Amino acid sequence: MELEAKTNDLTILVHNQGYDDVTVAVSARPIYKLLDGNVVFFWLQWLWSSIATTNVGPKAKKKVNTVTSWNMITHQLGSWGWRLYNITVRRKVDGYVATCTTPLDCTWIVEERGIHQEGAAERNYCKFESPANSED
Repeated sequence: MELEAKTNDLTILVHNQGYDDVTVAVSARPIYKLLDGNVVFFWLQWLWSSIATTNVGPKAKKKVNTVTSWNMITHQLGSWGWRLYNITVRRKVDGYVATCTTPLDCTWIVEERGIHQEGAAERNYCKFESPANSED
């Protein structure tokens, strides 16, 4: 089954509870990208190249990103809860966008007004905004 992942993998799932299709992308945060020139972070380019957009239909749950445990540094940073990545959800019907920082192992809930991390406090709620108002 697509949602199954190995227990040693870090997986980001998106559960679209809305009524419209959404496109989801996971990307490195800008501050993290500044480290790209450092030899210690040479593996980032490989990791970025494996990140793609994923379509999630209404009322569907889908895996949007998996990082295997052999990516030791990323695995450790993600398992410590460091938020080095952004998740961006774009509604196809109107192009509105919601962007939040994300750990590498969690489930995001997409609702009509925005997105939030499953089990997280309300303060982690990110509202959909017009593309003209977003930082994309």
